[in-house]
Amino acid sequence: MKILNSWSSAAAVAFSAVGLLAALANANANVIDFAGLGSTFGTVKTYTQDGMTFTDSLGFVGPNIVQNNFAGPYGYPSTLTVKNTAGSGFNSFDFTSEQFSMFNNADPASVVTFLGTKIDGSTISKSFTVPGYSVGIETFSLTGFTNLTRLDESLGFVTFQNFTFTPGNATANVPEPGSIALLALGIFGFAVARRKSGINNA
Repeated sequence: MKILNSWSSAAAVAFSAVGLLAALANANANVIDFAGLGSTFGTVKTYTQDGMTFTDSLGFVGPNIVQNNFAGPYGYPSTLTVKNTAGSGFNSFDFTSEQFSMFNNADPASVVTFLGTKIDGSTISKSFTVPGYSVGIETFSLTGFTNLTRLDESLGFVTFQNFTFTPGNATANVPEPGSIALLALGIFGFAVARRKSGINNA
């Protein structure tokens, strides 16, 4: 019975460590609100916030002068390119979601296409349609857009907000899944060894 309890205790310690480290790894998701663009009206083509750099081929229109407090491109069609900022502490990112709307309710539907380039050189793409004749807010959630080094968004006459991403861990101090597993195994082994030592000395 003592041996069984030893294994149970060791397993509990290991799994608790895994849960804690996994929570820490997922706790650094960021949401870009583009607030720093203010009342920009086509004069700014590059914007940086929270370690990410956004470059629009036609420039930006700031959230202070766009409906829903969204930002947008200064004309269409345009391409919005997203990369991590040099010196940000990470060299890849996971793209989770973004909100879109139309500039005004007089425009037809517009397609937004996401093209992600991964750190291994492979690509992933996905298209969504922003409903026309409305300024309602649409949230587009994406799966598989992980370990990106670059994201290109092909935009029509749309506005955007709340770009949600998680920094990659290639250069950040966040444990990789393999590191978490190894640490958990080490804790498990250490706990078992301590329990056996206690039993042998009893």
